[in-house]
Amino acid sequence: MNVTTSSVTFLTRDIAAVRRFYDAYFETWYPFGCGWYVLMRLGRNAEAPEF
Repeated sequence: MNVTTSSVTFLTRDIAAVRRFYDAYFETWYPFGCGWYVLMRLGRNAEAPEF
């Protein structure tokens, strides 16, 4: 098996606070969000890490 991608998952009770933190210090992009779950990418290209 060859691993081609991976991601990290954080569990939090305050998604808004986490988004504010990453927005303040990184160039974040959110390709998906539905309230209780957010996919966050550190950058706007396909190779950018996401979690």
